[in-house]
Amino acid sequence: ALDFDVLEIWNRNSRQLYEQVRRDWFALLNQGFVRTGVANTDTHKLSPELAGYPLNIVLLPQPGPSGAGVSPETLAVQVRRGAVIGTDGPVPVLTVRSGESRGGPGDRIRWVDVPPCFVFHGLNAHREGDEVVLRVHKLVEAFGPQSDLVPSHLTEWRIGTGGDRRLGVGQLDV
Repeated sequence: ALDFDVLEIWNRNSRQLYEQVRRDWFALLNQGFVRTGVANTDTHKLSPELAGYPLNIVLLPQPGPSGAGVSPETLAVQVRRGAVIGTDGPVPVLTVRSGESRGGPGDRIRWVDVPPCFVFHGLNAHREGDEVVLRVHKLVEAFGPQSDLVPSHLTEWRIGTGGDRRLGVGQLDV
């Protein structure tokens, strides 16, 4: 049995180490060992590392009327259940409203399969009828062969919300 709840997937700026640990994590997931992946800063020198990046953002319940903080136990529960995002940049918070209905952070997630890709920048999200329309910068791979940036393609995803999970994908010309 594996006696751990969380696996550090992303640490520092080493692409090689990240890819190695990510392969190990995916192997565990494929064998049914579901563990939360996290991103942590492990800065040992001033250069070339940046203190504070990457970092984890944990979805926590809103504080009660007393304004009391969140307990360490609640934080641990949220991380164990996977309510954590590893990032090195801003994380937009999206709330979707339709009439009186509203969904946002902490609500039930409805997963939709998308073709494998990387999305680093979401540009816009809105609702049109029974579809949620997302415009994103989509990349085929996260980094080029020299850990350089690769071109992104402005892409529109249209996700059906009327009971099915259809996904329409189109490349935008700008």
